[in-house]
Amino acid sequence: MSGIITLERSAVLVDEPVALSVAGCAPGELVTIEATWRIGDETVRTGGQFVAPPDGVVDPARHDSIGGTYLGVDPYGLWWSIGRQDVPDDPDLLGPWRVEITATGLGWESSAALVRRKVDPQVRQVKVRSGRLRGTAFFPDGDGPHPAVLVYSGSGGGLGRLGGVESTAALLASHGFAAFALAYFRYEDLPPELFDIPLEYFHEAIQWLKVEAPALGGRVAVMGASRGGELSLLLGSAYPDEIAAVIAKVPSGVIWGGIGKEPRKGAVAWTLAGRPIEPIPVTGTDPADLPLRDGAIALTPSFQARLAGASPDELAAAEIPVERVGGPVLLLSGEDDAMWPSAALAEIAVRRAGAKGAKYPFRHIRYPSAGPNFTVPAGLPVALSALHPLSGRLYAYGGSPAGNARASAKAWAEILSFFRSTLLTPASVSSE
Repeated sequence: MSGIITLERSAVLVDEPVALSVAGCAPGELVTIEATWRIGDETVRTGGQFVAPPDGVVDPARHDSIGGTYLGVDPYGLWWSIGRQDVPDDPDLLGPWRVEITATGLGWESSAALVRRKVDPQVRQVKVRSGRLRGTAFFPDGDGPHPAVLVYSGSGGGLGRLGGVESTAALLASHGFAAFALAYFRYEDLPPELFDIPLEYFHEAIQWLKVEAPALGGRVAVMGASRGGELSLLLGSAYPDEIAAVIAKVPSGVIWGGIGKEPRKGAVAWTLAGRPIEPIPVTGTDPADLPLRDGAIALTPSFQARLAGASPDELAAAEIPVERVGGPVLLLSGEDDAMWPSAALAEIAVRRAGAKGAKYPFRHIRYPSAGPNFTVPAGLPVALSALHPLSGRLYAYGGSPAGNARASAKAWAEILSFFRSTLLTPASVSSE
């Protein structure tokens, strides 16, 4: 017998599972399916091994991989399991990947080609240089109005690498949302570090998006990860009439200080109306005193120590007034976050929302075996560590490759569902 690869579609978005099967295999035959493509200048290869079922049709979305670069049933297994701690640089963040797929069995081989698109061809891209605003906007096909989302980075600044702010906004637009990937530091002529960033800057971006989309319903959603998750909760509480929904990925319910290449005593990250938004008081930790995880610095113990060392009054003063948010809130965290204790920090916001009588629902989803990088869109490889662009130090993210990837697929589905339910229908007020 001889197997033949069948692809339901020859081109898909990177966040879509690939409908792939190999028919004509001998029952019980060991079949190897491999994928090869280039990320930037590097070639990556992934693969799974499958025992052909009685009907002779191997389907990676339904059958266990018993060997190769991943194990178990995983419709995204071929796309995340590149077998390395980091992810290669991809200078063409929005260009397609052309993938060669091969299937081999006993005395036979079959091949097929697949295009995985990072953005739908119908999406319109606009480089934004309006006043002080900088970034890239992505608009779905058609005149609108469109459900609209403002997306921004965390402590790395800029528009991110593969799977970062620009990649995420492009995929949101591919699913029908107008998405503005907004830079706010470490980009072009913007501030080089995360110090004294005015919330008014993001308000200007919201106004721009409401006009340019135009935004369905006259309000927008906001989404950020890590320090950007902290920012999401801040913006939702500062502009409740402008923001319809908030997604805070691996966030914090308390304010932390500014970040730069060198520590700056008393530095703040955010300002409002010209006044600093005071962070939780902290003392610096020498990087040499921090634990290592697979050779990279794990920051979470430092944040845990800072939380434990703060008085109840100091913690309360630094809490974000999330009860003011004018729409539903979705918080996503990883229980193995090595950058900071995002699950515990998100719970601070959840507890305050309940205690202060928030009018809109807060939902917190925690993913086991996941670090902060599970927040990239589904179908992308996830790094376990990376050099931080400000400090230049190698930090551990946490999670396992499989745990991060599977959390990514689940979280991305939650994100799309949340935006559809909150931006396409009126916001619901909590009855609690």
